[in-house]
Amino acid sequence: MTADLSTLATAKSTLIDLAIRFGPKLFVAMLIMIAGFVVGGWVARAVGRALHRLELEPPVRQLLTRLARVLVLGLQRRPGQGAQGQARSVRDVRRHLHDLVARRDR
Repeated sequence: MTADLSTLATAKSTLIDLAIRFGPKLFVAMLIMIAGFVVGGWVARAVGRALHRLELEPPVRQLLTRLARVLVLGLQRRPGQGAQGQARSVRDVRRHLHDLVARRDR
């Protein structure tokens, strides 16, 4: 019974520690993603309007509009990679969990 309670206490403290450690990074990453989607939509609509004035065929216009959106989303991803973004965070979380399990097994 006490082992179960200590396991729950350890899990709770681990979750709190991870939330404090990685919560702000996750929040900022989500804000950047949302901003990328919004800006991608704006750019796609602007490109669609410009292509409509050129009187292109609808499939071509739709293709170029979607390509513009994907391009904006692709460019939005680059700054996170330069700052050693998510890959490092995932590696840190995995290492932290591995250390906690190793301590528990001792």
